[in-house]
This record gives sequence, structure tokens and C-alpha cells, in this order.
Amino acid sequence: MATMATTIGYAGDIQFQDVEDAVDFVRAGVRLTNRAGMVVRLICKAVVFNQALALIIEKQATLIDRLNGPKPQGLGQAVLADLADRIEHLVKLDDELLDSIYPGKYEMWNEKLVKIAHQRDTLESIAESFRMACDFEAQTLLVSALHTVCV
Repeated sequence: MATMATTIGYAGDIQFQDVEDAVDFVRAGVRLTNRAGMVVRLICKAVVFNQALALIIEKQATLIDRLNGPKPQGLGQAVLADLADRIEHLVKLDDELLDSIYPGKYEMWNEKLVKIAHQRDTLESIAESFRMACDFEAQTLLVSALHTVCV
């Protein structure tokens, strides 16, 4: 992974690890809060998790901006495939987080959960785009379809 961090430092291990750590923190906290007493639940809901969810949204937004920027266009197929793997891992973490915090039980988080769900969909789309960029057959079909539509 060190090669990846130096090759594409703008979206290297640090940004991915930050998002992963934040999601893992919230998932673990939700499990603990569900078993804790009323006072602990209120404090966690009101302060800790609200801030942690905001941090996840911020970190994922930064990562999405960097992945949507011009720099990934010049990356090789191996790096794009590796990035797609890392992004798909984040999508899986988001899915697990959203499943563990089901809507209705935590109404105060619904707005943040909707944002995380939207970012999850965006990350999944980026991963699919990177996968297509690595697939010569998919590129050929896309060019052929565009040629047919434009002609």
C-alpha cells in the first residue's frame, strides 16, 4: 500500500483510513449505546454520535471531491482497480453503518444518515466508473454505443 500512497497521495491510505476509522467508531458506539443506560444513550446521541456522523460526512465529501477531480484520469489500470477495491470497502462499511442505525430509532440523525446514504451511492458509482475504466471490453462497448448514438 505504500506504493499507492506515494503514487496517488491525494487519495491515499490516510483519507481512506480516516473514513474507515470514523465509521467503525460510530458502529461500535451504536452497539455500546444500545446496551447502555438511559443517561449514556442521551449523551451519546446528543453529542458524540452527532459529531462523529458529521465527521464521516466531511471526510467522505473530501474523498469524493478528490476522486472526482482530474487526477484520477491519468492513473493506470492497476491503481484504478486498487482504488475501486478500497472504495467498495467504504461502501460496505457505510452499508453496515446504515443497517446498524435504522431510521426511526434515531430520528435526530436522519438528516445525517440521508447524507451518508447519498455519499455511499456516489462512492459506489465512482467505484463502478473505475472498474469500467479498467475493462477494455466495457470501454469498447461504450465507444461503440456513443458512436451509434452520435452518428
